[in-house]
Amino acid sequence: MKIVSSYISEITGVLVILLLAPLGVVLFSGAENLYYGDAEAASDYASFASGIATIILVIITGFYSVQTKKQANSAERAREQRDYREKIEQFRRKQSLRKALKEEIDRTVTIGGGESAELVAGMRKPVPRSMYDENAHQIGLLSDEEVGAIVEYYNVASTIEEMAHIHRSSDDEHLTAISRLLELLEEKQTEASDKITEKMEHAEPPQNPLDN
Repeated sequence: MKIVSSYISEITGVLVILLLAPLGVVLFSGAENLYYGDAEAASDYASFASGIATIILVIITGFYSVQTKKQANSAERAREQRDYREKIEQFRRKQSLRKALKEEIDRTVTIGGGESAELVAGMRKPVPRSMYDENAHQIGLLSDEEVGAIVEYYNVASTIEEMAHIHRSSDDEHLTAISRLLELLEEKQTEASDKITEKMEHAEPPQNPLDN
């Protein structure tokens, strides 16, 4: 922007010099005629000089108007490009987050029945959730539908983990409850995975304004 302003100043200076040169000649000739007593010629020169001055003013004003508009357009394009870069970066983060969460959710093995419940009950971390925990602050980037399905899935996963801990820490039997939770987790897994897949496949990157 500083280079453009310097360029405009230089061009304006040259333009003013070129236009003022003939005006100076006219004013000098008018003053010379007035000095020698030719008032009528001096008056004609004064009128002519006034006309030239008006023309100069119109040209300079027009030049500045054109350059100001160009600068405004350039600034607007720069702003649009900044907005586009921010939007494309957010789009990439959302797609990356979707992919990572879907991979983690799809890794969950959920098989109904007492045998699976007994296996899960002996595990401290039966359901993978590291990706969710590390990116919980970014979940809000996704759609409400995705967020709802993802949160429900991981809430059930947390309940299974708590129930497995209770089962290991007490003499009571909790395998039936864990088995039912595993069936519910399988349902929530399908819902969350399908919803993420749908949004990921139909997501369209923002359009670059320079392509219009």
